[in-house]
Amino acid sequence: MFPLLLPVIASLDIVHGAKILVASMPQGRSHTGSFMALISKLKYDGHQVFLYMEAYPDEMNFGLEDRILRIKNHTNPFADDKFQTFLWQDDYGVTNQRLPFFYGAGSCETVLKEHRDHFNQMVEEKFDLILTDTLFAACAYGIATLNQAHHVLMSSTHIESATGSMRAYGINFVLTPRHYMPVDDTEFKPSYFRYRLASTLEWIENFVINGIIVGERMKIALAPVVSSFCFFEYHKTASATLTDMPTDLIGPFPRTNDVSGTVINWGQIPKAQFEAVLGTLSSLTDYRIVWAYNGREMKMKSHIYALKWIPQVDVLFDNRTVLFFSHGGLKSVKEATCSSVPSIFMPMFAEQGYGEVFSKHNLTTENLTAVMKRVLENKRFTSNAARMTMLFNDKVIHPLKHGVHYVNRLLKYGGRMPEFFYPRAITRDYLSYLNLDIFIIPLIIVIGISY
Repeated sequence: MFPLLLPVIASLDIVHGAKILVASMPQGRSHTGSFMALISKLKYDGHQVFLYMEAYPDEMNFGLEDRILRIKNHTNPFADDKFQTFLWQDDYGVTNQRLPFFYGAGSCETVLKEHRDHFNQMVEEKFDLILTDTLFAACAYGIATLNQAHHVLMSSTHIESATGSMRAYGINFVLTPRHYMPVDDTEFKPSYFRYRLASTLEWIENFVINGIIVGERMKIALAPVVSSFCFFEYHKTASATLTDMPTDLIGPFPRTNDVSGTVINWGQIPKAQFEAVLGTLSSLTDYRIVWAYNGREMKMKSHIYALKWIPQVDVLFDNRTVLFFSHGGLKSVKEATCSSVPSIFMPMFAEQGYGEVFSKHNLTTENLTAVMKRVLENKRFTSNAARMTMLFNDKVIHPLKHGVHYVNRLLKYGGRMPEFFYPRAITRDYLSYLNLDIFIIPLIIVIGISY
């Protein structure tokens, strides 16, 4: 018996309870929430999980070990009035991506000026692995850079083209739809030159904005503690990238930015748009409306239940729910898909990817009412929602099991896999990564011979 037991024991993958830090963007409830299924499973497996973010002035800790920095003498930079107005009046394009990154950098500057002790505590605390938000989390990047633990990129959205290039994922930016599609032109036809050109130009813009301009802004913010922070290097040295995007369903392209209800403030919505939404909901008296509403108190019709927070999953999975109206954040899209509820999405903060799209620029009571009634009365939307649920759930392996296995595998190797597990292209410069040298050098030789 004894010789037979040895190979069995040797084959067990034992990962002792580890200390894992989740470092999210400022006021990052939504982004953290995207990964709570994974985080909860890691806790269940015996790991100790800590949460860091900057909160103005407070935020829920999701039942994790609390390392939240609560800042009481400043307002949330993402709640800026100009930003709220921009969300309703303008389209969010690739050049605008710098704005929330700049807000995150400004938040980090506040931390380093007024709460350096808390920052230093996070740097000095021993962790086995650090999961950092890929968006807007400047101080989290500083903590991960200075801490001895390896870091993982935790993306609650799709991997953008610039980020994908930093990680050498080989995404063909010419033949993939634009990440920031205008609402009035959501098609992508690669057989047409103008679509391929638009995708290429957006990749260049994305690279300049996210890779250079945003990187320099965060470098300035972190200068007091990190001598020369490099956003490119931070991505390249990550042990792994975890994404909450269902890439097997819609392909590795249109980015989905999950901002949930943490960015849109109903108290700051322009009057005309608010009256359009309220007028539409008030007219649907044959239905019971459940509205996640965080604006000023006001009297509404008896069929409207307006609450600051609603258990969205429970409501969506209630068989009486017949329509979901949302800005189209990633969690909302997935929850609507899993619950087979027909949906209308009105993108507010970046192109959201799929669903019956309604433009915020056409937001009137008449237009919104017409769209809602069309979805409510056309059974095709219900059957399509059920079909999408079937496709979404038909997976080779459950994503949660795969994610937990991957994290435990990293921990088994000390937070980073052996180097041969990573693509060699990740260490190359862009001249060789994009094969430009293959074309440029022969061209120079030919020109030289000709002359």
